[in-house]
Formats: sequence, structure tokens, C-alpha cells
Amino acid sequence: MFSRKAFLIFLLLAFPAILMAQESIIPVVYDARENAQGTQITINGTGFGTREPRVSLGTAQLTVTAHSDTSITANIPAATPAGAYLLDVQNGETRLFTLFTATIGQIGPAGPAGAPGAPGPAGAPGLPGPAGAPGPAGAPGPVGPAGAVGPAGPAGAVGQSGPAGSTGPAGAVGPAGPSGPTGPAGPAGPTGPAGPAGGGVSAATYTASFTNPGSGGGTTFYASPTITSYGTDIANNTAIASSSQANFLTSPVACTVAALNVGVNNYSSPAADTTTIKVYKNTVATTMTCSVNTDGNGGGCTDSTHTFTVVQGDSLPSGLRKRTVIPSTW
Repeated sequence: MFSRKAFLIFLLLAFPAILMAQESIIPVVYDARENAQGTQITINGTGFGTREPRVSLGTAQLTVTAHSDTSITANIPAATPAGAYLLDVQNGETRLFTLFTATIGQIGPAGPAGAPGAPGPAGAPGLPGPAGAPGPAGAPGPVGPAGAVGPAGPAGAVGQSGPAGSTGPAGAVGPAGPSGPTGPAGPAGPTGPAGPAGGGVSAATYTASFTNPGSGGGTTFYASPTITSYGTDIANNTAIASSSQANFLTSPVACTVAALNVGVNNYSSPAADTTTIKVYKNTVATTMTCSVNTDGNGGGCTDSTHTFTVVQGDSLPSGLRKRTVIPSTW
């Protein structure tokens, strides 16, 4: 005989764009943008309901000025500092809520630097330094070729030979001439335009809850990360996808699966049991997984170490495997 367990799974997906959900009962936020004056925020998504929703930005509850099932407009309190805030949107009819990170008043990137200005005028030339000491005399050059022999002159009287004179020192090097004048400065370049203001989505969460079958110990059952009812029985979910089953969610954008958080209880049927949850990508098991041991109580586990990335169109199912056949919910 089998009882039921309640399981609660959180898949934290970090990505910079829109997330989609398969059911409109639970609110899902696609994006949140403030107006140019920074006085209002418009939230786009689905599952907001026809009754006025409740919207909070951080610790401040916002005044809703317009709303529909897919769009909400609310006032931003004056003097709200720029930064990232946790946006809480609650369906006014079902009271179900979703969390979303919104960026308020973010400053865009700086524009490109202007061209550098022209250099200033050169200073007046300094006084010439003292003359350096004369260098040593160079080596004598090679002997030139002998000239042609001239006609012989008449023989003169032989004079007395005088003494050879000594070689005089080399003259000093003269000072350098002054520098020429500096040319006129060129005009300064124009200032570049300011960049656009930043904004967008930073993170979102998928939440699933269902009751495991009361049979099939050691069997892997599959469920979409967006199953949202504690009464959902997955006894027939033995395939990720077939002609009659589609137990997965298709990622609308590229993103990183950052964490798996699981809660399990079998209060109604006390018995020792181990429940293992594993995340799949395109029907192939990833390394993101964790196990919970229960015995008439509740427990939980987290895996934020084995992160992995997906691209637009990848499927994300979850796999449940029980060591025994004790029913439980998660």
C-alpha cells in the first residue's frame, strides 16, 4: 500500500531576457521597465488576473494605476535610489505570486572620449651649456697618391734645415642653435553622445509541486519544472516525451541553470525512504541532482554546484526516483 509525498522543486535560471510559463494561473513576469521620468514601472507577463494585483518593489508596496491579465502599470515612490530590486507580483484572485529582479534608474555606459586637445606652447629655450672638453686628435688619414713628376728646376743652394713645429690642439665645439617656434594649437574635438539607460531581466525561478505515485520503487518518473498542484499524480509519467506525454519545459532563451532546491515530506505514511531528483536537458540526465531521506517527516536538499547552460529551444524535464514504494509529496 502506498501513501503520498509532497515535493517542492525550485530551478533558479540566470539569464538576461524573457522567461515563459506554460500556465496562466501562476503569475509569470517577462520583463519590467520604468518610464523615462523614473516615476512609473510597466510589468509585462501573464497570469496577473482580472482583479487588481498586489505589487511590491523591495520593501515598498506600489500603487497600481492600470492592470490586465498580461500587463501592470504602477507608480514608483519618489526618491527611490537606483539599483536592482526584488519585484513581488501577486495575482489578486488566486493570491499566487512570483518574484522577479528589476533594475531601477540604472545609468547607461559613458559615451566615447573626445579627441585630445592640442599641446600647449613650448617654453623659452634655456641658456647654452658650457663648452665640452676637446676630444682627442683623430688618427692621420691615408697618404694620397703621388702626383706627376714636374720638370726638373735648376738646382738651388742647399739651405739649413729648421726644427719641426709641434701640432696645435683641436678647437672647441660651438653651442647648439635655439629651437624653432611651436605651431598654433588645433581646435578641441566634440564630446560624444551619452549612452542609453540600462535595464532588463537578471534572474527568474521555475516552481513545481506534485505527488509521487504509490508504486514503482526504483522507477524514474518525469515532470515539467512548472507543475504547480500538490494533488498532481505522475504515476503515468514514465517518458519525457512521446505521442501522449510532454513532461518538459522548452527554454525560450539561452540561460544558465544555477540551482536545484527540493523539499520532500511523507508525514502521512511514516517509513524510511530516499527520494532522488535529477534535472535533464534534451532527454539526457545532467549532473545537477540531490537526494532527500524521510521517515514520517520532511526534508530538503540543494545542488548549486553542478550548473549548466541551455540554448533557446532546449527542453528541461525533472526526473523523480524513489528507493522504496512509500508514497510522498514534493
